[in-house]
Parts: sequence; structure tokens; C-alpha cells
Amino acid sequence: LDLIQEGIARELTRRIQQRRKDSGYEVSDRINVVLHSTSSDLLQAIEVNKQRIANEVLATSIVISDETQSDDIEDINGQMLSIFLEKV
Repeated sequence: LDLIQEGIARELTRRIQQRRKDSGYEVSDRINVVLHSTSSDLLQAIEVNKQRIANEVLATSIVISDETQSDDIEDINGQMLSIFLEKV
């Protein structure tokens, strides 16, 4: 279970970093991240690794929302996750 959660955290970190790059953010820009998923496995993995993910992507906050904040839906291990970024 820990290895699966670590894998999900690494994949989410990679996707957020790619989204930062695609949005034209500078490497040093701080961001807020809003995530939404109906997958309890995905949300649990995020919760357990939230601080590490935040540190790696320079997130001031990572919020798990009850509603999707973005039309950009990612498939992580067959589970859907919406990722919304905003520059702080």
C-alpha cells in the first residue's frame, strides 16, 4: 500500500510540474493547487504525501475540493483527478 501511494504521489508531482511548465510559470513561482477526485484511494495517497508533494512543486497550499475546479482531468492509475493551479 505504501509503495502504491508513493507511486501515486510521484505521478501527481510529475503532472503538476508539467502543468506548471505548460502554464508558463517560472521555476521559482509559488502556486496553490486544488484537487478533486471521487477515488478514495487517490485522495488517501494525496493526503498521506501532501507535504512532500507541496514541497516538490512549490505549492503554498494543496486543497482537496468537493467539486472540480478545472476541465483538465488526469487519469492516474485508472482513477480520475482534476488538477487546478493558480500562481500565488
